Amino acid sequence: MFSSLEKIQAAMTGIYDLTTFSGYTNNMILSADVKGNDVMIVSGAANYNRFVAQYQFIETVNNGDVATWWEYSYKVISNANQFVANIPGAPITEAQKNEYLAEARALRAYTYFWLVRWFAQPYSVNPDALGVPILREPLGPNDVSPDRGKVKEVYDFIIEDLKFAEANLLRAGQVFTACGCRSFKVFLPEFT
Repeated sequence: MFSSLEKIQAAMTGIYDLTTFSGYTNNMILSADVKGNDVMIVSGAANYNRFVAQYQFIETVNNGDVATWWEYSYKVISNANQFVANIPGAPITEAQKNEYLAEARALRAYTYFWLVRWFAQPYSVNPDALGVPILREPLGPNDVSPDRGKVKEVYDFIIEDLKFAEANLLRAGQVFTACGCRSFKVFLPEFT
C-alpha cells in the first residue's frame, strides 16, 4: 500500500474521505450547535425530529447519530494509525515522511478532540474521569480494544500529536499540499 508516492497520497485521501460523511462531520457539528442557547428545535416542526435528542440533552446508546460519530471517529483513527505505522518504510524522502506523519497525526488528534468532548466529562470538571479508548497503533483482527483512558491521558495524547504536527508541517498560514490533491492552511497554536 505504501510502495509509491501515488499510493501514499491515495491512503491519505482515504483518511480525509472518511471525514466527509455528513452523518459524521456535519451532524456532529450541528449537534454541538443545537446544544447552545441560540437555537430552538421543536419536535416535529418540519425537521423530521432531527437533533431533538441533542437539543434536549437526552442522547442514549440507541441514538444512531451518536453511534455513527463513534464508529467513524475510530475509522479515521484506525486509518491514521495504519498510516503512521507504515509510512516510515515508504520509498519517499525523510522530509516527506515527516510531513505525511504530521498530517496523519493532526487528523488523529482532531478526531480524538471531538471524541473526548462527546463521550467524556469536560477536562475542567474532572481530568481523571473516564475518557475514550486511546489507540496508539493499529489493532489486528484478534486484538482487544484498550479500556477507556482518563480524560487527561486523552488530552495528553492529543497534545503530543499536535506538537509533532506543529514541528513537522509548514508554518502557520502557509499552504500545505504534500498530498497534491488538496491544500489547506495550517493554524496550530504554540503549546507551552
